[in-house]
Amino acid sequence: MKNALSPKRAFWRMPLFGILMLMLSTQACVGKFLSTLLSTENAQFRILEVVPVANTKILVGFNKPLDYEKGALTLSNYSIPGLNPISVSKGAETNQVYLFLDPNAPDNERMKRQYYTLSVSGIKNLYLDDLLPGDENRTKQFLGARWLRATCLDDAGTFTCPSSGTTLAAPVTVTVRGDYARGSEYRWRLHNVTDGTDLFALSAWTPVATTFTIPAGIDSKAYRLDLYIRDDAGAEQPEDDKTKYFFSVDNTSVSDIALSNVPAALTSNTVTNISVAYRNCVEAGFPNGYAAPCYSAALPDSVQIPASYRYRVGTKAGPTCTGGGYTFGAWSATRSTNLPINEVLSTNECYNIQVLAADNVGNFQCNSAAADGTAGACTNPAGPGS
Repeated sequence: MKNALSPKRAFWRMPLFGILMLMLSTQACVGKFLSTLLSTENAQFRILEVVPVANTKILVGFNKPLDYEKGALTLSNYSIPGLNPISVSKGAETNQVYLFLDPNAPDNERMKRQYYTLSVSGIKNLYLDDLLPGDENRTKQFLGARWLRATCLDDAGTFTCPSSGTTLAAPVTVTVRGDYARGSEYRWRLHNVTDGTDLFALSAWTPVATTFTIPAGIDSKAYRLDLYIRDDAGAEQPEDDKTKYFFSVDNTSVSDIALSNVPAALTSNTVTNISVAYRNCVEAGFPNGYAAPCYSAALPDSVQIPASYRYRVGTKAGPTCTGGGYTFGAWSATRSTNLPINEVLSTNECYNIQVLAADNVGNFQCNSAAADGTAGACTNPAGPGS
């Protein structure tokens, strides 16, 4: 009796065509399995995200690579109620497209910060699969991006526009950026609110990398700085929504100040206690106030209220204290007006105490750093004996 062949030996005794048929059949099964698996996976085709990247540019992303020749670049396949896309282009990735809105559309037709819904149809992925049915796969809600608004903030977040009440003793360099994106270009205008005229007319469009300068020494008046910006896609901040910064320039000091508790022309006091004060007109005849010019105590003039001062003391031999001939010491450091002038006096000598006052932004009546007799010097400041 012959022994039965083992499966291994039986396999090798199979005719060659049988082996080929077995191998081909096995490969066909594997190929069909993989094809079915890939088709099932690719069939899960849907919208993944909708992200406005600018006021006129919307990124649409899908979960599969797109076949750009099968509807993905057909504008009519995209619909957004309330917005009117004017073109569609390939995105940065193979599963993305960009929808573009008209940057010159009327303001009421431009994208705003509100919710919109994108609907997509008629497109295929690289495996020629359609989008899955159902709104959850073919529509996506997103929050719109309004147009940029210009700011005076630089890249570090520092405010660069002039502050109100500034003396504008030095030029101010202004940096312009958009409020939620850097922007590409801007325009600016400086309007004199007091006179109703433009000090600087509306500029040409200027790259945001370039600053502009408000010069020093402009008049003491109220101003409005108008700014406009546009984004990388060309969408401009509209005229009726321009950025407006108001500020005032104050480079005029107090014109007259009051000195109270001044020693008599001939005194035996050896310590002064002189106060620098607002020049009040208390009542007719000024029995308790100061001679004209003076200012209302009930309705004070804010630009005439001293906030700080400097003083210096001049001396000469007596007994005649009138006229010149005084030798002055250095000006004091700046002091608040709530601090009186306390000086120790010696006997038998004439004193001339001179005072310079400043307003709340530091405008002094004259330049105490200039040498006597030079332009801007304090040739005859207010003060006893001056």
